[in-house]
Amino acid sequence: RLCAVLGDAARASSQGYESNTARVANRAAVDGFVGEVFARHKREEMIALLQDADIAFGRLSDLDDFVAHPQNNWITVETPDEPIRLLAPGAVVNGDVPSFAPVPKLDAHGKALRTEFGK
Repeated sequence: RLCAVLGDAARASSQGYESNTARVANRAAVDGFVGEVFARHKREEMIALLQDADIAFGRLSDLDDFVAHPQNNWITVETPDEPIRLLAPGAVVNGDVPSFAPVPKLDAHGKALRTEFGK
């Protein structure tokens, strides 16, 4: 199916592509073929082609994808200058969302820390 999606269905039965063992032994050529075809398409186009063919795949994401992920939860934390939005911890246990204290000012706890650790 993958070779058909990549525009060369006959390649699947050709030498070096006919079995998983053959593809592993022929890895450089297989990677070159797949990479060349993928490079000609935008990521969302390839995703649609693979999904339509019911072929499993993994998506390589960038930071913008990570930030826009629909399962993200965000929190606002106070800082000495202004509130900032942060990605919340992923785990919520029994519906309890942890609360977060404000970010302390620079050296706000410095004296106590130096006393505690002897410096």
